[in-house]
Amino acid sequence: MFTYITRRLLTSILVLFGVSILVFSVIHLVPGDVTMAILGRQKVSPEKVAELRKQLGLPTVIHQGFIPDRWEDGTYSVYGAAKELGVFTGTIYTWIYAGRLQAEQVGKGTPWKIHLDEEKITALKSHLDRVKRSKERAA
Repeated sequence: MFTYITRRLLTSILVLFGVSILVFSVIHLVPGDVTMAILGRQKVSPEKVAELRKQLGLPTVIHQGFIPDRWEDGTYSVYGAAKELGVFTGTIYTWIYAGRLQAEQVGKGTPWKIHLDEEKITALKSHLDRVKRSKERAA
């Protein structure tokens, strides 16, 4: 009975590993992005694709698995804002949804662009210092 359960567990692990590799491969091997979905199966020049990407506010280069700390227009990514402010990315998302940070997202699933100037960074850092001091006093 023990060997049967062990064999089934090992087989299940191998199947899950194989399925995850297959799904990962399909996701990354299928060509296209939002612009190609809009343009359909038309044969278009790269200039036309770049123009549409610019109209939609998308980066002209598709970042494959890499999102920079700052975008070309000076806005921050979630990770970049978290690094700049010294907080976790979850805090950045909380602040976005609470309205504390001004941010935009072109479409569902696209990276956030967070508008931060020096004044806002200073204000948020002083807020974090006040929260930290109040927590220290409470403890």
